[in-house]
Amino acid sequence: MFARVALAVGIAGALHATEADDAARLEAVLAPLATFEADFEQVVTDADGIALETSTGRMTLNRPGRLRWEVREPWPQLVLADGISLWVHEPDLEQATVRPLAGALAGTPAMLLVEAPGSLATHFAVVEEGNGRFLLLPRDERSLYQALHLEFDADDAGAATVPRSLVIVDHMNRTTHVRFTNATTATLPAAELFEFAVPPGTDLIGETGTAQPAIQVSEAP
Repeated sequence: MFARVALAVGIAGALHATEADDAARLEAVLAPLATFEADFEQVVTDADGIALETSTGRMTLNRPGRLRWEVREPWPQLVLADGISLWVHEPDLEQATVRPLAGALAGTPAMLLVEAPGSLATHFAVVEEGNGRFLLLPRDERSLYQALHLEFDADDAGAATVPRSLVIVDHMNRTTHVRFTNATTATLPAAELFEFAVPPGTDLIGETGTAQPAIQVSEAP
């Protein structure tokens, strides 16, 4: 009996150590990703793999805290993190929503790219699948997603470099496939890309956050 308990504890400890190591490796891949720009195509499929909608746009990242996710086709939408607040602007509806950035992205796919390194293992169990691929399982049972797959381009040695794709699976087995193309990490995005002014005639819902002194615009490596 004691031997079985000891074995179970040993296995659990080994799994926990492996999970922690995998999370640390993903943190190490994300840590130097100070800036990132890419075009994206986003395809949502149902549980049978049938495409429900497709959208395209451009994303711009300056870690930590700043993200511009701009859908251009078929219907424009802007999701913007400015380091203080999270804005969502839907021009067709003449509506914008805003809320404090602090805590708004916890456990979400955007958190992987926006937040500073160090909090990943708190929100996700991480499994390194090899060749630049990682599986992330949300720890919060209330999460809208059951699994995330993050894939990076890999160098000749198989080490992950820049994001290639993100796959999000929800609890109804609907899948969102996001593929990045024309990616670059070599330029420092213009500061105005992360500024949002409410257009005239637009209804604004919510409240902005307060400035966090730790948020700084990073310089490109």
